[in-house]
Amino acid sequence: MYRLVIKFTPFLVVMLSFFGCVSSAVKPYIGRSYTDIQIDWGKPVNEFETSEGNRVVQYRWGGGTYAIPTTTSGTVTTIGSSSFIKTETFGGGVIHSDGCLVTFIMEKKQNDWVVKEARWPQRAFC
Repeated sequence: MYRLVIKFTPFLVVMLSFFGCVSSAVKPYIGRSYTDIQIDWGKPVNEFETSEGNRVVQYRWGGGTYAIPTTTSGTVTTIGSSSFIKTETFGGGVIHSDGCLVTFIMEKKQNDWVVKEARWPQRAFC
């Protein structure tokens, strides 16, 4: 059991590195112009106005397919002129994520739309 934890430690480090990525990319836009988002993110996948007069834009964030490496280790035992190998395989597989929608909510200030709030799902692989 201890060996299994050691084998998956690099995988867990990679998985944990995905947490918080969205917030660090989105939060700097709060208080900034919609033009800044358009320059950096391009065209949104959804865009509409609310009944309160706010503009909402959504962008696809993240997603993709990630391969998890397989690790195989073995022990060779020699008896006389014969050798036997016992192998153990850990890991392997593919993880797919569609990513998530990041939402910017903006209000009109003078002649510009300014981001007042940003929302995104609170989960891994966003």
